[in-house]
Amino acid sequence: MSLRTRLTVAFVLVLALPLAAVVLLVRGAVAGDARERAAARLRSTVAAAPALYRSWQARAANLVRGDAALLGGPEGAGALTDPAAASRYAALTRGPLAILAVRSAGGRVLALSADPPNVLRGAQAPSAAEVVSTPGSEWAVIAEVIVSAVRGPSGTLDGGFWLDGTFAAAVGPRVLVVVDGRVVASTDPAIAAAFRPDLRTEGPLLAFSLAGRRVVGAATPLVQGVPGSRLEVVAYEDRASALGRSGTIGAALWIVLAVALALGAIVAWALSRIITKPLDDMSTAAAAIARGGAGASIDVGSADEMGRLAAAFNEVLGTMQERVSDLQSSRDEVRRSVERLGEVLRSTHDLSKLLSVVLETAISASGARAGAIWLLAPSRTELALRVARGLDASAAEVRPALGEGIAGAVAATRRPVLIPSGGQAPPPARWEPREQTVIAAPIESESQLLGVIALYGRALPQPFDALDLDTVRSLARQAAVGIENVLLHQEAQRLSITDGLTSLWNYRFMNMRLAQEVERAIRFNRSLSVLVVDIDHFKQINDRYGHQRGDAILAELANRLVSETRGQVDTVSRYGGEEFVLILPETPLDGGRVVAEKIRERIASAAFGGNDEPIEVTVSIGVACFPQHGAKPQTLLRAADQALYEAKGRGRNCVVTADELDVAPPQQIADE
Repeated sequence: MSLRTRLTVAFVLVLALPLAAVVLLVRGAVAGDARERAAARLRSTVAAAPALYRSWQARAANLVRGDAALLGGPEGAGALTDPAAASRYAALTRGPLAILAVRSAGGRVLALSADPPNVLRGAQAPSAAEVVSTPGSEWAVIAEVIVSAVRGPSGTLDGGFWLDGTFAAAVGPRVLVVVDGRVVASTDPAIAAAFRPDLRTEGPLLAFSLAGRRVVGAATPLVQGVPGSRLEVVAYEDRASALGRSGTIGAALWIVLAVALALGAIVAWALSRIITKPLDDMSTAAAAIARGGAGASIDVGSADEMGRLAAAFNEVLGTMQERVSDLQSSRDEVRRSVERLGEVLRSTHDLSKLLSVVLETAISASGARAGAIWLLAPSRTELALRVARGLDASAAEVRPALGEGIAGAVAATRRPVLIPSGGQAPPPARWEPREQTVIAAPIESESQLLGVIALYGRALPQPFDALDLDTVRSLARQAAVGIENVLLHQEAQRLSITDGLTSLWNYRFMNMRLAQEVERAIRFNRSLSVLVVDIDHFKQINDRYGHQRGDAILAELANRLVSETRGQVDTVSRYGGEEFVLILPETPLDGGRVVAEKIRERIASAAFGGNDEPIEVTVSIGVACFPQHGAKPQTLLRAADQALYEAKGRGRNCVVTADELDVAPPQQIADE
């Protein structure tokens, strides 16, 4: 490409980039404004839904109270005791209510009068009786009024309205009522069929399509305390009408840009031809220099601008030859450092060694006087120094917060810092070297901050530049890969010996630790107790409450077991299913029984479940002790397991030691 062509392209780019930026900004602003307007309309619609729900609830309560007042009249005679009278009363007084139920003082439904819900085909709405008997149903607005009488009978009136098509139409013209992820009522069946709970989110809106029709919407939970996954209202409108004329305006702006670029290209070509004509003479001299090799020089034939340019070229050529040898040696050193870094990244799982090689490579490649690598602390609010070169020893004791000093600022913003540069640089912290030139870059992996690498000062007279920053950022990316590999390796090691649900030690680790503790007990002639803990009737809990609640109970039980043991001495592990094994070093049989009773009482004394429905849980525990119940790990574990089965046979929720077994004397169990 000729210089004239390059100048023309440059002129066009100078014109095109600002114009394109303006077009994009204007188009984005118009589209953004349209989206905000659409979002505001949709938010207004969904915001009205909870208010309408409360209004219907208040209306239902007023109507039910009015019906309750009629119980004292002739139409309410016997309605709270006689089903036939209750049915007549409910049919006569229901009025505008969609559902009216009469219950006796004992909670029995004597009569129920209800209209069928106006829901979409296939929605499978529950019956009115199911809605009345299920407090907080997602299918209806129900108000309850307790009728108390001094002389007559007492009871309860339940009345309300269905959350169906009538409710959806009252909220707005384009509304979906969603129960458990499925649309039950809508003014547009086609949109109702296209709706899915896993819709893609675009800012404040939901976006989905049906046969090429783009739709935007907004959703809100309908009732406070009921999550949107169970009951929500979705307002929507066509994307084309939501965005308005932003697409037409954008097309017009692109046409204007194309016309401006065409005119600019013509002007740029004319200007470049005028500028490049005086340079034709110099092109011949440049070709001669190229044929003469690196050592050729240009004859200085005049004192004008061209002559001064030739003299400057000759001076640069001499300086370049002096630097070639320096660059060659520096390149060799950098190559060796990079090779060493690559070898470490492939082979080592030692995080300190890996970071040391990365830092040494960065210092060698940039000629820095000092450097350091900080990693994000577990609290994720501060940094911890892992390796350093040339820093004061006191820096190792400092844990800078995010935003503190140069390193903290890079960690907080996740943007590299180059000093000096055109922008405002963060001030160094008291523990950072005061240097005129500094490079700091974040170490990230998949947008997750891992740490910061920083270089302070330079042995060369030139400050750090953009090329040095690119080198450091490249090393930071390689370091992130190595750090992530080390962390993944450490996590894999941890997962291989821990239980994923309870975070306790798993069966494999338990066997290894039990063998170690038995060997230690033999060597030092110490006692060792083993407890096998099993949850009573755990299958019934899973069948009644579901496996998720069962898993939650296992996790909570694990926490209680850990809280009742010595953290740095005892071993608590999951044996399998709902069984757990506790290894208690230097604990005789009496002590093991005491611990077992404490665990049993702790578990039975407080229900499980937290904020959910409480569940009463009990455990049975078998206890065996070394050496009287076994001199080998598996023999000892089998004795404790047999004691557990004896506890199950005695009615559960109890502790049984291997001494209490009826099936075989303890010595036989130990020796078999």
